[in-house]
Amino acid sequence: MNWTRVLSISCLLLASGFKIRTVDGKNSGCGLRPLSRTGRIVNGEEAALGAWPWQVLVRGTTLFGLFTKQTCGGVLLNERYVITAAHCQPRLLGSLSVVLGEWDLLGDLEPLSSVKRNVKRVVVHPHFVFWRPGNDVALLELDRPVKFALHILPICLPDTDEDFAGQVGSVTGWGATSFGGSYARKLNEVRLPILRNDECQSWYRQVWPFKKIAPEYICAGFKSGGKDACAGDSGGPLSVRRADGRWVLVGIISHGIKCAYPNLPGIYMRVSHYKPWILEVINNK
Repeated sequence: MNWTRVLSISCLLLASGFKIRTVDGKNSGCGLRPLSRTGRIVNGEEAALGAWPWQVLVRGTTLFGLFTKQTCGGVLLNERYVITAAHCQPRLLGSLSVVLGEWDLLGDLEPLSSVKRNVKRVVVHPHFVFWRPGNDVALLELDRPVKFALHILPICLPDTDEDFAGQVGSVTGWGATSFGGSYARKLNEVRLPILRNDECQSWYRQVWPFKKIAPEYICAGFKSGGKDACAGDSGGPLSVRRADGRWVLVGIISHGIKCAYPNLPGIYMRVSHYKPWILEVINNK
């Protein structure tokens, strides 16, 4: 057993119990990365333990709890709510649970630091339908509040008119390392440029001319491909660090065509577009 890692995790637990005041959906202590250093994700790199404290693992249970599997990623918004992709909602006779503070899915130390919660309620965006890619957003209400710690903290929401085109965002997840490939064991991260929607549309036209980049989408990736989110990363965050050092949630990983292919950047749900709906749900239980 790696006792150095055990000690570091023990320190996390001793430092737990942050009190972050929530007013009108805004967390006064949101977007902090106290354990960061100065994803799977295609051609990303392994993230440090606790580096992305708002990253959530979403698990789906089917047939009355007989089978449980890794379903999606998610993002912690406050002590009661996680945001994810709507297509991650449970199937017939199924349910969802979340794991916070996770890092190594097969590690024997994770039970010391991770926190599990059942999902009490799934609130899917009212205009989402499975056979269309739009409005792919859902909120998961947890059965009990989460106690914040150094490795479990909420992210900040963007302003409703905030534009992130031209900035570089970070994407994290445990999804596939290549199109059709195996999933990652440890949380991975990758940095991707955020595109203007018209630029993203022009790239797609060269390969997939019938794809429409709607205003509620936001794209991130390289024209040459090579780096991207992939299957299993859905619902996870595209985030940007503001000048004040806080991280803000720009997008929710939603869909794309294959993974990391040229002219086919990943498509995310634009969180600023959905902010009014998010606040309406979490402030009116």
